[in-house]
Amino acid sequence: MTEILCSSDSVVEHGFSHLEDYRLLELILYYSIPRNDTNELAHRLIREFGSLNGVFSADIKQLQHVQGVGENTAILLSAIGEAHKKADTS
Repeated sequence: MTEILCSSDSVVEHGFSHLEDYRLLELILYYSIPRNDTNELAHRLIREFGSLNGVFSADIKQLQHVQGVGENTAILLSAIGEAHKKADTS
């Protein structure tokens, strides 16, 4: 949890571009799964789907097959992917 708090402080100061993909995903996961260490889950998701883009492109059912991903987390990750697609086309 301390690393997440450090990351959020760092984001406030420097933005997101300096974060590695798994750190950005870890930060997002922390808002869906508070008070838990999300580092391992972030690594697991990137391994399973190949990249951060792969995680955000996965459908809800695929995401839920990953240990540690519940329905709310799967919906959040999928919604981020959909929001990105919509933002690209508007």
